[in-house]
Amino acid sequence: MPTHRGQSNKLAKQKARRAELKKKQAKAKAARTPHALLRRAHEFPIDKLWLSQGWRDDNEELPELVTALMTRRRGLTTLLCMALVDRTCLGVKSGFARVVSDEELDRVLRQTHEMHGGVEEVDLPTWQSVVFHAIDYARSLGFQPDPDFPMAFIGPRPETLLDTPLARPTQPIYAQGPDDNAGAVIARLMAVKGKDFRAIMGRDQGRPLLFDPSSEQLFEPLFDVDEQEVDEPLEDE
Repeated sequence: MPTHRGQSNKLAKQKARRAELKKKQAKAKAARTPHALLRRAHEFPIDKLWLSQGWRDDNEELPELVTALMTRRRGLTTLLCMALVDRTCLGVKSGFARVVSDEELDRVLRQTHEMHGGVEEVDLPTWQSVVFHAIDYARSLGFQPDPDFPMAFIGPRPETLLDTPLARPTQPIYAQGPDDNAGAVIARLMAVKGKDFRAIMGRDQGRPLLFDPSSEQLFEPLFDVDEQEVDEPLEDE
């Protein structure tokens, strides 16, 4: 009987150890899921940062949107954060973070290059200054970053930002995007700035229209067009 009890205790301890091992393995596996990795993104060292070439442009007539890319890397795991940045109105229009392979990262860089005509690797102060200046200015107008944009991923806002192009626009300049609620944006700008803003409207990039805040409805051609063409007011979103 004592031998039997001893064997039972030994088997129970082995079973407990196996259960504990399985628990640790499951916990380790869960910690490697994309969702868990992104929650811990701030623990991964920043690797590389890029801005699309237009970040150097300070043209307030037709300000360029900027794509900002940041990677964090630990071992063989790469995390990518991407943001479409509107420096003169909406701040971060869209953004996301995800785990990527080297091949996926190369594809994103190629697509960004093709879309913007170039992409440039930059240092952290420059990258953060472009992004945070845009966020700060948008918030001053009442616009928040895209809720899918992971603010924690890009690190805390630096105490001092560099004086990057279009860091302080003379007035809000809104350029309508295909997924924007343009009517709501215009209403917000009029509530905050009155008539002191510009809005470039229309989804036809070859023939954008300029909104006149004074009339609250008049649209005028931004570029010279055929005299026979007639401008029509843009319907509310």
